[in-house]
Amino acid sequence: MDEVTLLEGLLRSYSPTAAEQLAVEFLAHAMRGLDFQVEVDAVGNAIGWRGEGGRQIVLLGHIDTVRGEIPVRREGDLLFGRGAVDAKGALACFVAAVSQLTIPSGWQVVVIGAVGEEGDSRGAKAIVDRYRPDFAIIGEPSGWDRVTLGYKGSLLLSYRVEQPLAHPAAQAENAPEAAVAFWNRLTAAAAAWNEPYQRTFDQVTPILRQMQSGEDGFNGWAELWINLRLPAWFAPGQAFIELSALAGAGRLHLLDAVPAYLGEKNTALVRAFLSAIRAVGGKPAFALKSGTADLNLAAPVWGCPAVAYGPGDSNLDHTPNEHISLSEYRRSIGVLKEVLNQLMQV
Repeated sequence: MDEVTLLEGLLRSYSPTAAEQLAVEFLAHAMRGLDFQVEVDAVGNAIGWRGEGGRQIVLLGHIDTVRGEIPVRREGDLLFGRGAVDAKGALACFVAAVSQLTIPSGWQVVVIGAVGEEGDSRGAKAIVDRYRPDFAIIGEPSGWDRVTLGYKGSLLLSYRVEQPLAHPAAQAENAPEAAVAFWNRLTAAAAAWNEPYQRTFDQVTPILRQMQSGEDGFNGWAELWINLRLPAWFAPGQAFIELSALAGAGRLHLLDAVPAYLGEKNTALVRAFLSAIRAVGGKPAFALKSGTADLNLAAPVWGCPAVAYGPGDSNLDHTPNEHISLSEYRRSIGVLKEVLNQLMQV
């Protein structure tokens, strides 16, 4: 199976979060045919490895996508399909690159197609204690000539407020108005927190995800679902304390919390990427992302050099026009092969 057939097959195996089985079966079958040893673990991750030894490199991609199936088609150099960028392109790049390597004695390279990354990251959570790699690469779109060093953290919470109903002429604050007032206090606080920082990666970004309201004849209620994108200097626990002080009559409920992650530049892993990108005519650059990824979860546990890398334009993540350049995809495979070869000489 060549690299494009591999990626096309993954894209045709539609796999929104919590419905990844078809894609997992395809990937496991493909890896077996490419001389990997393969297993599907208890939570549904597809895991393939080549080589045996005490030193290990883990390439952790995710096989799930957001919802919204996109017909798979080629238009010249472009391949369209849900997950082409986020992040089946990176996962296929991992498999293709590792399949073309000669693994030296003493090394093992593991490729993981993790489930649930677009949801609760259950796939990554299930494997982080299983491995202790020397190096880790997380599959996310960076562009073939860029390396992602860090991702913001995330705080997901709900805010609910209830108020007795009153006649509109009484001019009493109702529940929807109280919820809007809380949101305004939150955004004002975020603006104050961000004042010393110019870089987006260092700023707090509030996102209003959902809002709804209702009444039962006696009381009115309003609920907001809010996501805060958090910089490295602002831990999720501290952010929750700060927001609780702004809650007024409402109640906050913590739904999920992920700290930010920022990796080091001066590591053997980063140096290998810079060298490999230059070797194929690129000008390497670094990226910092405003979202979160499995890098946030795995890298602190593993404690090894870790970055995110993969082909594709992240501006196309989750969009109805998601597509990837096949020439970029092939360049990324070449870069990754060179990176892995260099690392296994360390």
